[in-house]
Amino acid sequence: MLNLRYSLRNSTRNSFLRVKRKSNVYLFEYPCDSRTYCEPYEIELPVGECKVELWGSSGGDARVKNKPQLIKRSGGNGSYVSGIIHISQKVKLYLYLGGQGEDQASVNELQNASLGGWNFEGKGGIDTFEYHDVNKLVEERNTPPENGAGGGGAVDLRLYYYDINSAPIDKDELRKSIESRIIVAGSGGGADSGEKPYGYPGGKLSAKSLTPYLFGGNQTNGDLGVGADGISSDDNQGASGGHGSGFRGGYNTFDKTKTTGSIFEWGGTGGSSYISGHFGCISPNYPPGTEPNQINNIHSSKFYFTNTVMKSGDEAMPDPFSDDFGIIIGHVGNGICRITFLVNPFCQTCYTNFPMSWFIYTHIFMLVCPSFDV
Repeated sequence: MLNLRYSLRNSTRNSFLRVKRKSNVYLFEYPCDSRTYCEPYEIELPVGECKVELWGSSGGDARVKNKPQLIKRSGGNGSYVSGIIHISQKVKLYLYLGGQGEDQASVNELQNASLGGWNFEGKGGIDTFEYHDVNKLVEERNTPPENGAGGGGAVDLRLYYYDINSAPIDKDELRKSIESRIIVAGSGGGADSGEKPYGYPGGKLSAKSLTPYLFGGNQTNGDLGVGADGISSDDNQGASGGHGSGFRGGYNTFDKTKTTGSIFEWGGTGGSSYISGHFGCISPNYPPGTEPNQINNIHSSKFYFTNTVMKSGDEAMPDPFSDDFGIIIGHVGNGICRITFLVNPFCQTCYTNFPMSWFIYTHIFMLVCPSFDV
């Protein structure tokens, strides 16, 4: 039976191996206690074929009309991506599991933005105000502010390691690492307690866009691997949720000189997904404006996946914790990865202990829950 080699880079000295193995299946969970400060797994894939599945992280939750109670599951859910990759010689990869965004600020955090999840989330916007009425000021300071919750961090498997906790950031090295990602799950946006409180889900080829100002990431728009911060106000107009990260993160183009305050009170948008080899994807080495084709969806490293699946955070997808192939609607929490070995490299006509029920399930799932990537 194959044994997968894995470890943690441990630059933070505050991470723990959280890997569960069952036969030929390895489940990798977020290795840190902090949502906003973590590090990647280092994984050595042996010769053979394996199925890689990623679940994007979700955005933070908002509070009920500025009350202390949180609206559970109000952050945008993470997406799901999967594919089968053939490894002809062993390769070292780095698994960055993005963290869930922080919830909307509490009473004691008036001027502190809710942080997004680790791996280049967007922070929630900040609602600031100035009152000349002392009684009104005291009243406001005893309720949670209308700050936005943080967006979810990207979940990806890449070829080039970079310590994203380091300071100052080497932008060239960081971009090299981000561009080396061969599969990415988009994460959800942070929620908000205002007019449109719910964060928006991580997307497939593109994530949902809202109004003329809030946009989900897609294959060419949005910062590569970075979710934008939420919109802040300086006149007690509220604040929007942070945007989720992904292949390209969610973002906004709001002009703060506008008088309307409603746009401040929206949840953040999600990030897009990417799988090398999935039609419609555009690899990061191609310039903006490139139209998708059968060539530019392959990563420049030539690593690619077959039998690919993408599901946005508001669609049915496999439950990573279910042994009986349960279904969930979007993923809530920190990012997750599951790696399943399919082929024994020492017996090219044999398969490892890979249940036929999974093969049947996969095809039933694709028939019952068809996906038209947008």
